Amino acid sequence: MGVEYITNNADLSDNNDMYLVDATSNSIVITLPHYEFEGSYYIIKRVDTTSLNTVTVVAISGDTITISPLLISIGQEITLLYYNTIWYVNASTIGPTGTTGYTGPTGYTGSTGYTGVVGYTGPTGQSTSTYTWTGSGNPTNVGNAIVWTGKTTTTTGMATFNITNDGTESGAAIYSNLTDCYFSSISQNNTGIAINCPQTSIKAISNNKVVTINAIVGTSTYVLIGGTVIPNVFAPDGTVIYLTVIGAP
Repeated sequence: MGVEYITNNADLSDNNDMYLVDATSNSIVITLPHYEFEGSYYIIKRVDTTSLNTVTVVAISGDTITISPLLISIGQEITLLYYNTIWYVNASTIGPTGTTGYTGPTGYTGSTGYTGVVGYTGPTGQSTSTYTWTGSGNPTNVGNAIVWTGKTTTTTGMATFNITNDGTESGAAIYSNLTDCYFSSISQNNTGIAINCPQTSIKAISNNKVVTINAIVGTSTYVLIGGTVIPNVFAPDGTVIYLTVIGAP
């Protein structure tokens, strides 16, 4: 039995009995010859795995094939027997396609990929805390409060604080309603004499972001102004004032 390997269109001859067909590169048409004697046969097997191309078997003019068109599927092997101008196809090689088998079990999960690089750290936000008011009267709790602190010195007895995001009067206000916040101010004067200890009070709150603090000290020499004795005077310029503000943003 002779064997021939086919990769293009071909006319079969009586030199070989078996043909291996490879349709990897292109579709192939195989033409069967006409025989003068009965009982000739061919075995044709498709050996490629390319589903895009086809392998078709046709008979020469004047002959017929019992299955037409005769297409050879991937991996299929057929036998053709010639009798009285008819090529008979071995029915055992071309049965109907069976039902699809059960889906196999899912494979193992692959390993986890590499962790990506860490992104840039964002800007630091304003610090918040939960503050409980402990002054006199009914306690008032301020949840998620912002605590702001500042330090400056007096001029003509007053200290001005800009409660903004950049510490300037043109900056953005930190609190939605500054007048609802809690304030605590203290002054600094390194002295052991009671009347020289500064006292502070809020003079004004303006534009929802500017707080002005008064600072006064006692005096041993009372000042008479318009017939009234004044026991206190404004603290000296440069007196250090500290201010703490607590409130909701």
